[in-house]
Amino acid sequence: MLGDTKLTLGGFIDLTSYYRSRNENRGTGTGYSTIPFYGPNPQGNSGEFGMSAQQTRLSGRLDAPVGEHSSLLGYVEMDFNNGSGGANSVQSNSYTPRLRQAFATYEDKSFQGYVLAGQAWTLATPFKKGLDPLGTWQPPTIDHNYMVGYNYLRVPMVRAVKGFGNFWIGVEANTPQTVFGGTPAVPTGQTVFSGYAGATGLNPQVNYSVNVAPDVIAKVAIDTRFGHFDAFGVARWFRDQVAFGTTSVNYDAFGGGFGASAFVPIGPWVDLMGNIMYGNGIGRYGAGGLPDV
Repeated sequence: MLGDTKLTLGGFIDLTSYYRSRNENRGTGTGYSTIPFYGPNPQGNSGEFGMSAQQTRLSGRLDAPVGEHSSLLGYVEMDFNNGSGGANSVQSNSYTPRLRQAFATYEDKSFQGYVLAGQAWTLATPFKKGLDPLGTWQPPTIDHNYMVGYNYLRVPMVRAVKGFGNFWIGVEANTPQTVFGGTPAVPTGQTVFSGYAGATGLNPQVNYSVNVAPDVIAKVAIDTRFGHFDAFGVARWFRDQVAFGTTSVNYDAFGGGFGASAFVPIGPWVDLMGNIMYGNGIGRYGAGGLPDV
């Protein structure tokens, strides 16, 4: 404590052991869309055993009152699921930190609302209670890629939420990124550009899409004596570029969808959780890593 300001340190130490019947040569996050099967790739003809402490998590939370009914909250969370640079599993296993969450909120309890800025779980993520940014739920699995069918993002955003008793409304704009699939067929002499390698501050080994507008999400939620229920809609904009000679043309498309989730406590040891999402251009939001366009 420093006056009325409270600092809370958190996290946990994790050791995960895993075995896959197909060798993906990966850490604890399974690549569902790239599982190698027996055939031309010999990785599909071998199992894979590993142990990892990379899911060890560290967090810090700062709470500071700024008025009779208002307060500021700052939250940072990290793990070590990052294999960049000289990281290897031979001797030191020196894997680098990975940013999970880093956001701040201003909350006014008399207004029953808050604004948020930073990296956090999006409104497309299922919640346990209201639209509390620290009240989302994730599947209880050792695989840090979660499971196919779970919908979420954890990205930079700005958000505004207003409550009305046990009913909540939230709107958010988050950083966009398009997952392209397939091989485009174009006339001879033309080239399609769907992304470019990252420059300063981004990963140069990854292509980033051309983004013209944020993803926009609106969500409503209600807490009842039976549990928590919510529904949302998302709007997205996509762009690729076609070059021919010294000329290029931008092609834009619109996509989006809707979804819902439920969190129902059955007893002290059992919770019923489920979520669903449907639309065009929503592959980015699924744990299976499907393309958007």
